[in-house]
Amino acid sequence: MTYPMFEKGPYREIVFDGKATTFELKEIKGAPLIVLVHGFTVPAMAWDYLVPLLNGASFSTLRLNLYGRGGSNANLNEYSGAVYAKQLAGLLEALKLKGPYHLCGYSMGGGVVATAIADGYVDAASVCFIAPSGFRTLLSGRYLPFIKRGRIAASFLTNPKKGRKRLQKLLGDELREAKNGTQYFKQYVKETEREGYIHAIRNSVLHGPMEGLEGKYQKIAQSGIPVHSIWANDDPLIRDWSRTRFAKVFGLDPAPTPLEGGHGIPFTHPDKVLADMGPFVTAVKNLG
Repeated sequence: MTYPMFEKGPYREIVFDGKATTFELKEIKGAPLIVLVHGFTVPAMAWDYLVPLLNGASFSTLRLNLYGRGGSNANLNEYSGAVYAKQLAGLLEALKLKGPYHLCGYSMGGGVVATAIADGYVDAASVCFIAPSGFRTLLSGRYLPFIKRGRIAASFLTNPKKGRKRLQKLLGDELREAKNGTQYFKQYVKETEREGYIHAIRNSVLHGPMEGLEGKYQKIAQSGIPVHSIWANDDPLIRDWSRTRFAKVFGLDPAPTPLEGGHGIPFTHPDKVLADMGPFVTAVKNLG
């Protein structure tokens, strides 16, 4: 089956299951493919600085915008972990990219990747988790795996415009740390003003895309799939107890040493992230 595809700014748009997904596929002939999944608030632009480094290291890359972000379909009634996992699997199928896949999930994207693998949506050859979410329940049963952003996301339920401004303020400092940071922050502000963005954030809170993730991580740990994780030592959103709990689930002793930096390490320190991805990159090359 051939799916409708359109050029849409820096991304391409493909329609499957009646919904649109924007994505960027950078293919290098004969190179293994790494699939990148972004987090809760910053869309696929979170990979802007890491993608060229991966391509330069002879890896093909695929990054997508999860529903409600970056121009992907923005009028859903549900934004759950299963919805995002099905979107990821649907894109891989629509693009006729054969698995098993090398997956890399950042923040909430780590939870999306965990759900996609553990629930059988995607066949994984290896996994890299960057500051992955999924180890705590907050907001009276509505699940978000970080404290500060949890409070801010909750504000979308009562005052969406104020919530957007608070998100911009919270993420502004780290976004400005990136190369060409002022312009990068302005790009993010435009993303938050896209039609459907507030709706997606609000409904992501309501439908708890990160609920029940620890069991999914445990299932991956038991599967024997090669796993690597990357953490930051000054991350106000994914706290250190997540790193130690992750290490326990995956039987890592000692726990992985965090990198210097905050939650935005994929775009503030992409060179350090690439260097720390060594075991994952080796697994990708060995498995092809």
